[in-house]
Amino acid sequence: MWKMKVLKLKGNRQAPEDEEKVAVHPYHMASMHVDLGDIELHEVSSEDLGDWIEEIVKVESPVHLLEVTSRIISAAGIQRSGRRIRAAIERGAKQAAKKGRVVRKRDFLWQSDMKVPVVRDRSMLPSSSRKIERVAPEEIKEAVRMVVHKGVGMTKEEALVEACRLLGYARATENIRQYVEQYIQNLLNDKELILENGYLLSQIHKGY
Repeated sequence: MWKMKVLKLKGNRQAPEDEEKVAVHPYHMASMHVDLGDIELHEVSSEDLGDWIEEIVKVESPVHLLEVTSRIISAAGIQRSGRRIRAAIERGAKQAAKKGRVVRKRDFLWQSDMKVPVVRDRSMLPSSSRKIERVAPEEIKEAVRMVVHKGVGMTKEEALVEACRLLGYARATENIRQYVEQYIQNLLNDKELILENGYLLSQIHKGY
């Protein structure tokens, strides 16, 4: 037997007045309880694991597979995941994707009908879940788009800092900077943003 609830974590970021229309949601974590009975977690069928994964993804999409693993082992009362558990969860993720219940993009799992990710404030998450590598590239890009669109032009440094704040990182460490910078460059390479006189602009602002 198993059941799930949603942990609604309230972010502590206070948006300045000129950011009040930027929609940022606190990150909601799925919380499950699993009664394994007489079997080990790695012995659970791929179908059942796929069901659990689907429910987690409904709450946290897009979510890194390591975060999904963390939710499941916590639900089962296990301290850490070993090789067999990770392999079992990988099989469960493949099963859920095969049935079209989730979509896998690299190491991230998405709801099958989600096209644009919601930008979420991670400031209240545990430190292990706040690693920038566990934020989907698409969510980082969306945060950058939001701040550039709202700011009607800002430097790359300003866009990086403000996008990080939207994601719940009050201080952009060197690791975070390097990670986010590559996606700002991706947006420029893809012509979604342009750099004009030292300022980032979205295409709709071109020529302002």
